[in-house]
Amino acid sequence: MAVEACEAAGIPYRVVNIDAGKDLRQADGALQAQVQRSDAQAPYAVNVFCLPGFDVVSRVFLRMGPEIFRGHYNIGWWPWELPVWPKAWGEAFDLMDELWTGSEFTRATYANATKKPVHLMPLPASVDRGQTLSRRRFGLSDRKFLYLFIFDFNSHLARKNPQAVIEAFRQAFPAKDKDVNLVLKVMNAKEDDPRWGVFVTLCKMDHRIRLITETMDRSDVLGLVEACDAYVSLHRAEGFGRTLAEAMLYGKPVIATGYSGNADFMHPEWTFSVDFETVPVRAGEYPFVEPEDGAVWANPSVTDAAKKLRLARERTKDKSFAASVRNYAKEQFSIPRIGQLMSTRLKAIRTF
Repeated sequence: MAVEACEAAGIPYRVVNIDAGKDLRQADGALQAQVQRSDAQAPYAVNVFCLPGFDVVSRVFLRMGPEIFRGHYNIGWWPWELPVWPKAWGEAFDLMDELWTGSEFTRATYANATKKPVHLMPLPASVDRGQTLSRRRFGLSDRKFLYLFIFDFNSHLARKNPQAVIEAFRQAFPAKDKDVNLVLKVMNAKEDDPRWGVFVTLCKMDHRIRLITETMDRSDVLGLVEACDAYVSLHRAEGFGRTLAEAMLYGKPVIATGYSGNADFMHPEWTFSVDFETVPVRAGEYPFVEPEDGAVWANPSVTDAAKKLRLARERTKDKSFAASVRNYAKEQFSIPRIGQLMSTRLKAIRTF
C-alpha cells in the first residue's frame, strides 16, 4: 500500500525486503519486481520503515547494522495496538527521526512515549487484487446471511477476542434461527496449542459456525470478504483494522468494537460501533508488555454487539446502504489522497 501511494503521488522509491521470520508465509509476490529492481536504484534521503518497531530493532538494526540508518532521515511507520509503548523498548525510538501513525489512536500513544516528531499518516486500503468467488468455493451456503471474522492466530487470541464474536452471534440469533451463519477464517492455527483446542470445541457447540483454517492467497481472502454479507470484529485493540476497511470497500456493514485505530473511520451512519469498557492487559496477554507499563484495552459489550449484529442485518435490506458504505470507504482509504499527504510531508522534511 505504501508503494501504491508513492506511485500515485509520483514519489520515487526503492523497496528493501526484510525477512519476517519462518513463522510467516511470505508467499505474496506483488512487489517482487520492485524488490529485484531495488539494487539498481540509487538510495534516497528518507527511509520509511513499514514494520513494527520491535522488528526494526531485531530484524534491521541487529542484523543489518547501523549503516542502513546512517546519513538518512528515518521514519517509523510502525503498527501498534495499545495506548502505551513498553518502557523497556523506549530506546527503539533512538533509531528514528520521526514517527508516522496510521490512526489517531497510535499517534497519541507515540506522542506520549517519545519527544520525536509524530505525524498522523492514514493508511490506504484497496481491494483491487480481490477476485469474485462463489460461496461454494469456501463450502458456504448461498441461502444464509453470513457474518465473517478473519484473524491470525499469531496475532494473539486475547486481542482478537473471537470468543466474544461467537457469544454475540449466539445471543443475537438463538439456535432456532437457521438462516444465519458465522464464518471464522483463521490462519496460523496451531494444532498442538491447547488454546486452539478450546477454541475449536467452542465452535463445534453451534452447527451454524463455519471454521475455515486454510491459508489463502490475498485474492482469495478478499473474495471471501466479498462473498459474505457482513463483517464483525470484537477485538480488544487494533492499530488500524485493515480487514474492517476492506469489508467497507466492498460495501459490507461492519460491526466492531468502537475503540483504538478503527475508531477513526467508524462513521455512525455507515458502521456499527460496539460499546466497550477499558480493562487492564493481563500478564502474558500481549508480547513485550509488562505490568509496570499499565496497558489497557477494550472489553466489548457482547449484549450491544448482539444488538448491532441484528441491526446490521436489517440495514442491508436497504439497497442503497452498500453503495453509501463503499463510497465513504473509497474516500476514507483513498490511495491518491494518502499519497499526496505523504508527498506533502516528505517535501516539508526536505526543507529542514
